Amino acid sequence: MDKNNEVLEAFINWFMREYSNFGGKPISERYDEAFDTFNNDFIDARYDAFQDGWKAQQAKVDGLQEEFAEDERFLKEQIQNKELEISNLKYLQGMDKELIQSLQNRVDLLQKRVDAALVLIESKFEEFCDSHCMNDIMFLEEVEQALKGEVND
Repeated sequence: MDKNNEVLEAFINWFMREYSNFGGKPISERYDEAFDTFNNDFIDARYDAFQDGWKAQQAKVDGLQEEFAEDERFLKEQIQNKELEISNLKYLQGMDKELIQSLQNRVDLLQKRVDAALVLIESKFEEFCDSHCMNDIMFLEEVEQALKGEVND
């Protein structure tokens, strides 16, 4: 019985530190010395306090779970947006490559035409031109450079 009294005394001391005026009753009214146990009102009040504490902690857990779920939804949405942006950029990159290839093909075709025109002009000049036509040849070379984008000042 001595061990039980020590445990009970330790519990009462702890309880008084934590819940000094629990339920508005002094500790002496909550303890029934005749039976060496706590009376039903004290047990009910302690159980109610436990339930209230449990509910408060559960409310915190629920709040944190809701906050986590909201953060998770936000992050998933951000990931989906980034994946969509990446997909769009890859599509645009493909379109740019196609456009660059198309433009390069057009440049190559135009360069072939310019080269063919210059060959034709040079062959005709060589046929009909003498030394005084050199100015015209120099002019045509300047035109060629201008067509190639190599303008001299």
